[in-house]
Amino acid sequence: MKKKKNAKKSQKIIKKDKIEISTSKKVLFSGIFILLIFFVLISIEIGLKIANYGINTDIFVKSKYLNEYYLTNPYFINKYHPFASNVVSEPLRNMFLVKKTKDTLRGFVIGGSTAEGFPYFSNHSFGKISEMALKNSGKNVEIINLGFSAMSSYYVADVATKILKYKPDFLIIYAGHNEYYGTISETTGGNYFQKKMYLFLKEFKIVQLIINIINPHKSKEYKDKNLMEIRFNDKKIVKNQQNDTKIANNFINNIDSVVNSYNSKKIPVIIIEPVSNLYDMPPFAGENDKDYKGFIDTYFKESISMDKGRVEDALAERNRNQLLSVNANVTYIDAMNKFIVNQSPNIYDFILAKDLDAIPFRARTVLINKLGEYCKNNSTKYKNLHFIPLQEALISKYGDKVFNNGIFIDHLHFNIAGQIIVSEILSQKIGEIYTLNDEEKSKLKNFYLDTENVKKSIHYLPFYDVSVGSGMENLIKNKPFSSMIIPFRNRFYNMNEITENRNLFDLITTNEDNAFGKMLEYYYFVMFDKQKVFDYIKSYEFVNPANYTSYVDYADFYKIEKNLTDAENYYIKAYLLSGKKKEVYDKIIELFKDNTDKMKEFNKKYGLPKK
Repeated sequence: MKKKKNAKKSQKIIKKDKIEISTSKKVLFSGIFILLIFFVLISIEIGLKIANYGINTDIFVKSKYLNEYYLTNPYFINKYHPFASNVVSEPLRNMFLVKKTKDTLRGFVIGGSTAEGFPYFSNHSFGKISEMALKNSGKNVEIINLGFSAMSSYYVADVATKILKYKPDFLIIYAGHNEYYGTISETTGGNYFQKKMYLFLKEFKIVQLIINIINPHKSKEYKDKNLMEIRFNDKKIVKNQQNDTKIANNFINNIDSVVNSYNSKKIPVIIIEPVSNLYDMPPFAGENDKDYKGFIDTYFKESISMDKGRVEDALAERNRNQLLSVNANVTYIDAMNKFIVNQSPNIYDFILAKDLDAIPFRARTVLINKLGEYCKNNSTKYKNLHFIPLQEALISKYGDKVFNNGIFIDHLHFNIAGQIIVSEILSQKIGEIYTLNDEEKSKLKNFYLDTENVKKSIHYLPFYDVSVGSGMENLIKNKPFSSMIIPFRNRFYNMNEITENRNLFDLITTNEDNAFGKMLEYYYFVMFDKQKVFDYIKSYEFVNPANYTSYVDYADFYKIEKNLTDAENYYIKAYLLSGKKKEVYDKIIELFKDNTDKMKEFNKKYGLPKK
């Protein structure tokens, strides 16, 4: 019995010993465990970086062999898409000095596709035109374009912070149209905090790895569809005051974070109010379109008859059914019919139709009004805040009929005339901020007097009209354009030397992958127009200054012309800019095939191509 009691007692003691671990030891073990987890995570992060896994989220990278220049990182934009791999690659539109000169004013324009200049090259957009205008006035200005398709204010807020590394003197924001269908927007889920946290975490390679494991990217989808169609994905968002106000408030929060950050560094932020095509752009869709389609078709036919009597009768019948007032298409036809009856449009009728659009690719009025209020209410608090009320500015100069195909190429993107008009307003604002003298103001004003000279300054040639027209024709064949009840109409081609030359026009529009090269061959070997070839090569360098193929074109041209010195110089630049690609090296071998000493000298100085 005594032995049993002792056994039980010892068991109790053992039990007690197992349970009692001092608090200090628990804290120590917990700390070690947490540190071990952090060590493992940091080791994985470092390993992934060394392996160059996932997305490099730096906006710019130094050219490897021309390291005095920053080049656009063509893959950083993937951070803002719903995957964590290099699926999207952007053109090499920007190339600028790492060390900014003392007299240089360096600006950045950020936003979505309108800021980018779509469907034109970014270096044909209002930002670049403003740069050329201000240079013409005597100011050494460079405006670097960081607008990208489908980017919302979450992108703007995130990338604005990154820009500070590159010593901006001012920032231009044109945003607001992508808050519903942007890559990070209302349709991508999550609240404001979750979206901000997602962007923060996506900087880490280990998070990118997890995203790719859980949700592997669908690169095929991005090849088979245009980005607008992918973002839309048949999702309709009808007008809802509460939801629209929430989205507008989140937009303002993102804008405020940028203005506040830049204000502390005394860097001017210029915010341009987003505008859109009102008169010539029907809604993409309306609420209950299926129920009202028969009425809409009949109502629209009466409208396009332009017969005042028939239109008045159609309006009277329509007004007997007020349930139709919630439909964007009906409201748009209402606006058209009132225009016909009254012989004058009412801009607010068309704005209402735009706001009722159930596929809101155009910013709704609640957001636009909140942006105006924000800028007005904070003008004293933030001395760096400069607002351009673009709708008001356009109306004061051109009247309220200006919001049509005259300045827009589609629902919200500016055509080349629109790019020039917005540029003039923007460059004047920059001129005010940096206090141009009378002579500089005069030069700035005179720059815009001749549209053709403006186009020459950005090397805008007839090919680009044709290229844009062809692209737009393809775009409207897809959703949401293709599913519109009231079709969108526009004339995408301007008459020029290419559209009037049927052979050349067909050559360009049927060879989309190499349209530019085919055109150069035509001008050189068929038209024997060397100057035209040179002008186009120069223009291509202007729109893609960081693309080595621009310099290969120069070199090829000079080689054909037997100007071997210039050919050599451009081949060398192309070789270094390409990262020493073999395809460029082979062209240099061909150039020096009769001069082995020259080839040896080249190899010694610049090295062999990279595999």
